[in-house]
Amino acid sequence: MKKTLAFLLAVLMLISLAACSKPAQTKPVADIYSAIETSVALPEMLPLADEYIRNYYGIDTASLDEYIFRIASDVVRADTVILVRIKGDKTAVRDALELILKQKLAEMQNYLPDQYEIAKKSKVEVSGDLVTLVISPDRDAIYKIING
Repeated sequence: MKKTLAFLLAVLMLISLAACSKPAQTKPVADIYSAIETSVALPEMLPLADEYIRNYYGIDTASLDEYIFRIASDVVRADTVILVRIKGDKTAVRDALELILKQKLAEMQNYLPDQYEIAKKSKVEVSGDLVTLVISPDRDAIYKIING
């Protein structure tokens, strides 16, 4: 009887400790991008306006929790950093980012072979509520920051 009571008390203590623990905090995408900018030598990057994102990529930014869309200001660079946090279904956003990557590959293939090779190594990644597309020669370093 005492063993059973001790076991039940131990279980109740574990449950109460778990209930008191704080949920994992997610880092805002603006903070992630800021860390990328300070750690990686990106070319000059332009933020994309909501209208541009909606008209050219088919993504309604009102449906996103947080987002950063940046592309290289120099058209001869493939560099792109897109960070999207969305708690709901990520399928449409993932598909749109995959289309962006395909378009970038088509743009660069015959025009800028070195940039095509950089873009070819990229892929859309989904991790929790974050959907990302990074096209950069420093892709691995950027993903360490994103996942860190």
